[in-house]
Amino acid sequence: MYYVFILIPALVYVLIGFYNHKSPIFFGMPFFYWFQIGFLVVSSIFYFIAVAVSKDD
Repeated sequence: MYYVFILIPALVYVLIGFYNHKSPIFFGMPFFYWFQIGFLVVSSIFYFIAVAVSKDD
């Protein structure tokens, strides 16, 4: 079941239309850029959970 934790970030990155817009601007960066930077942190948490869950198998 750990593969679900890897699938979620992959699907979010594929759905570019979901985050492909300029506003809101945060620290001078359009939403498109800061969403990807922020989601890198979130996806690393998902990957960590997937590794932790898969060690039990």
